[in-house]
Amino acid sequence: MGESMISAQALQELMLANNPSAPAELPELYLQIGQDYGIRGDVAFCQAAKETGWWKYGGLVQAYQNNYCGLSATGQAATGNEDLRGADPSRVWFTEGVHGAIFKTPADGVEAHIQHLYAYASKSPLPAGKKLLDPRFVLVTRGIAQNWSDLDGRWAVPGVGYGKSILDDYYDRAINKSDNIMTPEEKIAKLEKDKQLLQLEVLRLQKLLEEK
Repeated sequence: MGESMISAQALQELMLANNPSAPAELPELYLQIGQDYGIRGDVAFCQAAKETGWWKYGGLVQAYQNNYCGLSATGQAATGNEDLRGADPSRVWFTEGVHGAIFKTPADGVEAHIQHLYAYASKSPLPAGKKLLDPRFVLVTRGIAQNWSDLDGRWAVPGVGYGKSILDDYYDRAINKSDNIMTPEEKIAKLEKDKQLLQLEVLRLQKLLEEK
């Protein structure tokens, strides 16, 4: 959880460099919706890039599904009668023969992804006014993965190095792209923000040690 550190422009440039046909609105959606939930939208975007192969797909999930993280794509095609477990049926559904959930809009797909990360990272209820879009939200042990590395073996099975790959293979590239387009003033502001977030993380870890 936390605030995003990479701009929508940097994410978009990196995305379009890897796939000129990728949906251009996604970086801004990830940052905006991630902020609503206190989830790092920039890193979630990088996870989506990993899951979809920079939105080229090629696996079981197809582009029209607006499913950017493989939600409910378990290897077995849907029957169309799957339980939505409280998710809004006007914005997410299953269709017979299709692998994974189908979301009405790109924004709904992004929000469902963010909600799934929120389920892993937090024990709090959804933010006020938000409707459930993630049909697997209630299946997650709440708060069990507060760091990206904690997704290993949970989001992906066996998933060895899954979280590290998101950071090393995708996020680091986004950071480099961001550094190349930022002004010196923007870089200073970013470093100050990074410093504050690092201090908060140190305090969180110290508190965990004290509780043991």
